[in-house]
Amino acid sequence: MTARRLLERGHTVHVLADPTVEDDALAAGCTFSAWQRAPHRTSLYPSQDLLKDWEVNNPFSMLRRVRDVFVAEPTHLECISGAQPAVACTAMVSAAR
Repeated sequence: MTARRLLERGHTVHVLADPTVEDDALAAGCTFSAWQRAPHRTSLYPSQDLLKDWEVNNPFSMLRRVRDVFVAEPTHLECISGAQPAVACTAMVSAAR
């Protein structure tokens, strides 16, 4: 985990992610904020998955789904969600699992 390596080097790490990540982030020693407006998961149940990628067999259909769920519609919402925690941070690093 990138956050754990940063913490080991003496950095303070604040994680902004889905609520499903909170327990792992806090257990690693990070502070945590959940997305407020951006698309996000509140559970790991398949019925609440945002993409439901198992329903799509065509790669172009999958790209459209990704575009619609994560890129086209919610971009401004992610910026709004990220703005509040960013105010309190002196540096931001974006990382994905």
